[in-house]
Amino acid sequence: MPMIALTQEAHSTVPLYHSSPTMQRALLSLGYSSWSDAELAAHTQVPSFRRFFQQTRIAIKEGGGTWNCTPNISNALVPVDNVTGWNNILFFTTAFLLSVLLTRVRQCVSVRVVAWAKRSGVQSADTAKVSESVWKGTMHGLLWLSSLYVVILSGKHSFFYRPCQVWDGIVWNENLYVNPPAFDLQVLYALQLAHYLHTVYATLFVDTWRSDWIALVLHHVVTLSLISLSFIRRFLPLGALVLFIHDISDVLLEFTKLNVYFKWRNGKPSMINKYLSDVGFLLFALSWLVFRLYWFPMKLLLASNWCIFLEVGCVRRWEFLSFNSLMWILQFLHIYWFWLILQLLYKILTGKLSELEDIRESSCVQSPAANGPRCSSESNGFVKHKDPVS
Repeated sequence: MPMIALTQEAHSTVPLYHSSPTMQRALLSLGYSSWSDAELAAHTQVPSFRRFFQQTRIAIKEGGGTWNCTPNISNALVPVDNVTGWNNILFFTTAFLLSVLLTRVRQCVSVRVVAWAKRSGVQSADTAKVSESVWKGTMHGLLWLSSLYVVILSGKHSFFYRPCQVWDGIVWNENLYVNPPAFDLQVLYALQLAHYLHTVYATLFVDTWRSDWIALVLHHVVTLSLISLSFIRRFLPLGALVLFIHDISDVLLEFTKLNVYFKWRNGKPSMINKYLSDVGFLLFALSWLVFRLYWFPMKLLLASNWCIFLEVGCVRRWEFLSFNSLMWILQFLHIYWFWLILQLLYKILTGKLSELEDIRESSCVQSPAANGPRCSSESNGFVKHKDPVS
């Protein structure tokens, strides 16, 4: 149940919904007989998409809600205490140094991976791409395993199963900034922040240039903003859930691309790599559907929208809307990329295309951040070459 700060020193666990016309209207419109019924449903049921959008509309309309505020307390989120405190400085400094280290390690590793790709008979045009996919796949794999352990396997947290619990210990907590966040969440955050700092640099200056670079950079900047803001505001459970849901699709993407590059070796086709690339692409599309188009809204957007309104109900409108704007930008990017995936799947299933490739790399465009053009294409995803007409 939401905790109401009656004074700076005392709290009550009795929600004020019974005297709030706003909450009464919300409950009535959703068919709940009481606040307790709504809370029980939020903790034990996955809503339908229809119910999800109804709840989200209410939360956004109310700007997170003020129905649960008191004359003394107008915001359940404790004001940021000392942004330049030692814990924040140590965290961001560590993440930055790690990103520099990652860049140097990648430079050393890439030389060896390119040499291995050449010895394996990969086409010369694809050897650098092999190095890129090996790096990205390895990093995303390690990061996803880390988040899997922290969020699921460690048994310390249950917010994956009950998303509203991401706010436990954060709202109505006057001691939020007294102690540093949980160590496992800090480590996960530092690794992810370092990775995305390196990724922004690599996207602009290192990696094969792709036509969806604007969407990629936007995604990385939004992710960096969410990681940084959520660390400063101590929303680490919510951020850990975001990171867990994101990385698995990238692992499958890079696995698929590696097999695409290895389909032709020494001028001869490799059927095992062709088969693995097709299977990998289907698994990638499925993971995108489940993790980013289902779990992301049903767990993360639910927690950052409806759970705030239902169980907190006392936040500043601008803070609620600005943070959720970043979350929704990610979701719109997920939808955009999945629409392109569906287009490619349609062409594959109808037999119009056959030879799987990453078409983002099929033509050359000018990079705004690099000297000279780097190869790109006209859209995101994979495509198969048309069979020649006999």
